[in-house]
Amino acid sequence: MADGILFDMAGRLLDVLESHIFHEIALAWGVKDDITKLKQTVRGVKAVLLDAQKQHSKKNDLVTEWLRRLEGVLYEADDLLDAFSLELRKREMMTGNKLAKEV
Repeated sequence: MADGILFDMAGRLLDVLESHIFHEIALAWGVKDDITKLKQTVRGVKAVLLDAQKQHSKKNDLVTEWLRRLEGVLYEADDLLDAFSLELRKREMMTGNKLAKEV
């Protein structure tokens, strides 16, 4: 079921955002508040997905469309975190910063 996959994807995003290394990087780059807001948003999405799963089983067209859009947003967020990790690795190669190795 697609919404189960979305729930798992949101959980994966939270795992990355809540990792110790991501916390350290957020502090170093001054984006801690932004990361905190993003984590709260993803937690909210997970909660709504639980309800959407029930509605989706009833063939609710509005919920189905919302889930389709959410899927795109979660994939974009995942791509953004991947790009962020790649950038950290590039910086590590240029500066020898050990933080990037752990992401």
